[in-house]
Amino acid sequence: MQALQALNQLDIHSIPKFIIEGKTMVDGAARSEVFVEAFREIEKRGEIHGGPVFGEILGVPGEVVGRGSHTPDMVAA
Repeated sequence: MQALQALNQLDIHSIPKFIIEGKTMVDGAARSEVFVEAFREIEKRGEIHGGPVFGEILGVPGEVVGRGSHTPDMVAA
């Protein structure tokens, strides 16, 4: 109960989920080792399977997906 009260006081109502390669869902509260393992598996394969899950739904152009949205020139703009 104390943990729930503390979360409510901090205005935290949920924990995010991360979707990796459109198929692996990792809880935002997972230990860092879970994320490292998922990305190491991708590195071992040497290629990415799938694409952005919401890219098409949100209308994100393929060129933005390819270059990333947080490149230095985009952040400065």
